[in-house]
Amino acid sequence: MPFIKCPMCDKDISPNAVSCPNCGEPMKEKKEIYDICNVVLVEVLNKNKNYIRIIKQIRDITNCGLKEAKDSVDKTPSTIIKNIDYSKAEDYKKLFEDLGAIIELTPLNTDSKFNEFIEVETKINHEVVIKCSNCGSVNTKKISGASKVGSVALFGIFSVGKLTKTYQCNKCGYRW
Repeated sequence: MPFIKCPMCDKDISPNAVSCPNCGEPMKEKKEIYDICNVVLVEVLNKNKNYIRIIKQIRDITNCGLKEAKDSVDKTPSTIIKNIDYSKAEDYKKLFEDLGAIIELTPLNTDSKFNEFIEVETKINHEVVIKCSNCGSVNTKKISGASKVGSVALFGIFSVGKLTKTYQCNKCGYRW
C-alpha cells in the first residue's frame, strides 16, 4: 500500500489514517460507498411548502399508505427505504433533496435508532391478526354483541357458552 504525504508536515502517512500521527492534521474524509444501504429522511426543510409533496413521493415509491408516509415525515429521522442498491439510493436521494428534504444514506449493517416505518414495495399493515387456537386459521370473526343478545333471547340460559366467548373461527367453528 503506497503512502500519502501529509499536507501540513509533508511526512508519509497511511492513506487510511483519519489524521496525521505526527502533526494531528485531519485528513479529508473519504466518502463511503456501500453496495446496499438504507435511505433515511433526516429532516424536511420548509415544511409548509414541501410537506405534501414529500409524502406523495414516499407513497409513490414505496406503495405505502398515507398514515405510514405521514408518520415517516413527521417522526424524523426515519428510514423510508430499506435494503436498496446504492445507485438507486443516490437517485432517490437527489429526488428527495430536490423536493426540500435532507436525506442520508446509511450502510445496511449500522445499528441506528431511526423510526423504521416503510420497506420498499411492502405495505405495512398495523392490524392485529387473530388466529384460531384450535386449527391455526386466520379466517376468524369477532362475535358481535347483537349476536349474543339474539342468542340469549332465543335460547336463554343455554346460550351461556356463546356469551363468554369473543371470537369464532369460520373454518372449524371453534369459539374462544
